[in-house]
Amino acid sequence: MTLPEAWEGTARLARAQREPWPYALLAGGGRTDLREIPGPEAGSHDDVFLGDLEQGTVAVENPRLGRTFRLGFDRALFGWVCSWQPYGGANALPLAGSYALGIEPWVSGGNLEHAVAAGEAIELAGGASLETILTASIEGGPVA
Repeated sequence: MTLPEAWEGTARLARAQREPWPYALLAGGGRTDLREIPGPEAGSHDDVFLGDLEQGTVAVENPRLGRTFRLGFDRALFGWVCSWQPYGGANALPLAGSYALGIEPWVSGGNLEHAVAAGEAIELAGGASLETILTASIEGGPVA
């Protein structure tokens, strides 16, 4: 899912869409497979919200290096993953000039305003706390 408004004018993905994983509609027409990461020449910056998760694990594989980054989280708490994709087109700080892929567990498929409107926001009373566990691992590749 993409939000109705892009963070920056360099978005390559169409706004306000919800397509089945792993596909997304392109702003200029056609569609792309989000498993394929373009090079920095894409000059784009998008945020994609992935929902309807079957489990609380996300993996990013690098076949060239033979490595996989795996992130585990509480699926009951985090029902969404935000994939931020500054592929050479981020102009706003702090990502300006970066080429990166980020994955973050989120409680909602959007910002706090969206979370409140969707009834997905978590509200804690004063002095209350919330605890959870995240696990991260890198698998495969040469041993250093």
